[in-house]
Amino acid sequence: MKIRNKSIACFFIIILLVGTFSGCRLIDDIADDLENSQSAVGGKNGLEIIRCLNEHDSEALKELFCELMKRTHDLDSEIENAFGVFDTPITKFDPILVGGEKKNRDGVIIYNYASSSIHNVVSGEKTYTIFFSTYIVNENKNLVGVTCIDIYNADDELICSIGEQV
Repeated sequence: MKIRNKSIACFFIIILLVGTFSGCRLIDDIADDLENSQSAVGGKNGLEIIRCLNEHDSEALKELFCELMKRTHDLDSEIENAFGVFDTPITKFDPILVGGEKKNRDGVIIYNYASSSIHNVVSGEKTYTIFFSTYIVNENKNLVGVTCIDIYNADDELICSIGEQV
């Protein structure tokens, strides 16, 4: 009976070691990666941008922006211009599309960038497309956050920008 108990204990130790050295990750690490993925951040920011435009919530919209844009742009004025575009509530929009790019150097993330768009944004009788960019991770900590929101009309003409592409 003692040999069987030792065999079972050895089996579990081997399983633990194999799991440890085979790249298994803690659930918290995986959850953190998913929460900070391009899709998650782009989707969350897109919904918040729509909410802010609908409710004319300039403070919350400004809070999404990175420190560099807050210092170098008159975000209050640019946001007010966007509110003028959406003078009636947004009644519908297509699912948020998110793409992006991630760059590593020696196993360390240099930047993780999400480029997102929301098509067929309907406000009153007009239809718009909203493009926005977000740095999730960047060596330059001043760039973490939304860098720009561009609003295009149905003819694909840029009619309003908040911040800028970097």
